[in-house]
Amino acid sequence: MKCNRLQILAITLLVTALLAAILVRVGQGHITDDMLALIDWSDASEDATLARSMLLSGEAAQMFFVFSGDAADTFADSFVSDLNSSGHFLSVLRLDDYDWVAPVGTYYADHYLPLGAPLWFASACERYQFKNGCPAITDAAFLDWLSDDAIRQLDEFLQSDQAEFFNDWIPRDPLLFFPKATESFLNGANQSDRGHSSILVWARLKNAPLSREGQDPVMTLIDALSEQLPESVEFHYTGVNRFSMANRVAIQKEVQWVNIAMFVLLGGVLWFSFGNVRSAFFLLLPLPVPLLLAALLTFLCFGNVHVISLVIGGIILGVALDYGFHVSAHRFDLSGSALRSLWGGCLTSMLAFLCLVFSPLRSIAQIGVFIGSGLLLALISFLLYHRIGWFTHISDLRRIDLWKPAGKWFRCALGCFLVFALLGLMRIHFDDDVRLLQMPTKALYEEDALVRSAFSQSGRIALLTYGRDVDEVVSRASQLSAYSGAFNLLTFTGTPAQRDVFTAWNAEYGQQFSRAFRDKLMLSEYDADAFAPFFDKWDQFPEEDVPALIEGLSRSLQGPLSNLAHFSDDGNWILTSVSSLREGVALPEGTIPLDQLGHLNQSFEHYRIELMSTAFKGLLLAALVTVLIGGLRKGLKAYLSAFICTAAGVGVCSWLGIPFNLFHVAAALLSVCLCLDYALFTVHLGKCCLPVSVQISGATTLTAFAVLAFSSIPAVHSIGFSVCLCVGIALVFCHCFLVTNE
Repeated sequence: MKCNRLQILAITLLVTALLAAILVRVGQGHITDDMLALIDWSDASEDATLARSMLLSGEAAQMFFVFSGDAADTFADSFVSDLNSSGHFLSVLRLDDYDWVAPVGTYYADHYLPLGAPLWFASACERYQFKNGCPAITDAAFLDWLSDDAIRQLDEFLQSDQAEFFNDWIPRDPLLFFPKATESFLNGANQSDRGHSSILVWARLKNAPLSREGQDPVMTLIDALSEQLPESVEFHYTGVNRFSMANRVAIQKEVQWVNIAMFVLLGGVLWFSFGNVRSAFFLLLPLPVPLLLAALLTFLCFGNVHVISLVIGGIILGVALDYGFHVSAHRFDLSGSALRSLWGGCLTSMLAFLCLVFSPLRSIAQIGVFIGSGLLLALISFLLYHRIGWFTHISDLRRIDLWKPAGKWFRCALGCFLVFALLGLMRIHFDDDVRLLQMPTKALYEEDALVRSAFSQSGRIALLTYGRDVDEVVSRASQLSAYSGAFNLLTFTGTPAQRDVFTAWNAEYGQQFSRAFRDKLMLSEYDADAFAPFFDKWDQFPEEDVPALIEGLSRSLQGPLSNLAHFSDDGNWILTSVSSLREGVALPEGTIPLDQLGHLNQSFEHYRIELMSTAFKGLLLAALVTVLIGGLRKGLKAYLSAFICTAAGVGVCSWLGIPFNLFHVAAALLSVCLCLDYALFTVHLGKCCLPVSVQISGATTLTAFAVLAFSSIPAVHSIGFSVCLCVGIALVFCHCFLVTNE
């Protein structure tokens, strides 16, 4: 079939430009570079939903700032004022001002008796039973001791430095419910010990913290304000959103150099393969249209596409070029074994990658659609251009003289190496770490540790307790009180069990205690009449709905305390902070560890297991297609060769101490598909030596993945290094064991 080269060139360039314009239009606003967007948030289980809620609206929405130096106080005030007036924050406050404690203190003061009495009584009972060997708390001796204990604590408190702040309050509260609760508020925020001169500022973002709308204006504002600080003021800050922003900026730079390096190096390989630019241009011309169509199909399937998916998916340029080399090498006789090998390699790779659509990780599914469809469209494009005679204008491929015939000893050495590598599979260990998606600098991690140390937030474990209503949540959270250093909303309200005990005791002995306490005050030379407001309220003890009071108290929490509890239609939970967990003891029902990294790592482990299952099914499908197209003997020979080479590559990684993770699973699938292509062509066409098209396509593939292996993004590096290693082993294996030497 004759064709006009200029016409074909013009039509191809026009279609390419049209598709590129459509892709740019479709991709506007639909390409995300947020690393957390790689994670699938579709898990609808109650604990996962609540953990995500705490991550996005709690931990990720908070920012922590530290000022130190001679003029730190002045600049901290202006900094807080500027952030509050910017409109990007719900709340910005200095923790040493303690104004953020006032709302919860005001609410507690209005309801101090029903909220504080159960906790006070429980504490008194523990002291009495410890001192007196657990006798009954319903006899006269206990009432007498309880009155004396209350007088003793009042005496000690009035002699302390705190007393002057509560002089006007004591007549309403001689049992010290409110002063003790205030101390708990401050201890709960870990701000009672001000043993350093730094000024701490806490802030909560208004917009979604991990979105560009939430990050960009905030980071721009903070950078502008930090530049105005004098050298005498030392300024540090951190937050989950700062890590996300740093990742996004670093990834943008990474994508640029990876793409540029890949195109330059692939261009060099193409020029070396043909010896002239014209042939390289003719080979590349059929490729842009199928790649653009594959990208368009990915956008249509998923809507929003992550930039990492596009970068990793872009490696199909190096993979799809393999088909171009094979077509070029057999352009005068593309039939029989050559054509079967082409279709066999393409279909097995396409089907294996399309199986990734069922991966639970959205980004992996995107890569599967991009590469699977791209490979098929690329082969169809090359075959169409071959049909019209386009490849007759391309020069012959150069043969690489490095591939000398493999001797017996070399094959023995390779066999021993493969056995040694496969033994490494027994040493394989898994490490599913979300930090593989991050690439912040070491300095950023160090600053985060410095700031969180100043805020005393290191070393404690957060536990999230949830339930259907307030009563259930409070009941479950109360079971955590026995844990070391436990602090939650119940620390200054009491548990349901404590309320029940106090209510029963107060109904029978409350009036007797009131009279005994009044008498003790008079004997201790206090003016008992001054405490009339307290006794009047005690004698008519308010019967209030305590769960409703606790819910109201949670709404008054501000600053760091605002993460302690949440009660609404979208969920009810209480957050408990503990120093350590009891080893070997299961957490109460409805309680989960709220470790951001741990929760995401658990998700990654789940994704890896699901992806391994999906990849296994894809490999079985690829094996079936290989046998159907290549024949039973040659098909199995090619498939087993690809599988062994990939397994050997994984074994080498294991011997090197590289843990196996989600991205190595994707790399293993990709490696099997690539190695299978080379094995099929070698089995069918490697009569005396390794086919020249396999040599050149192997060089382009190694070049493309070697670029990815130098990436600073751990996830991209994992795929690049693994595939590069497996393909290198496969090329040597094909040369040594699959060439017939006939």
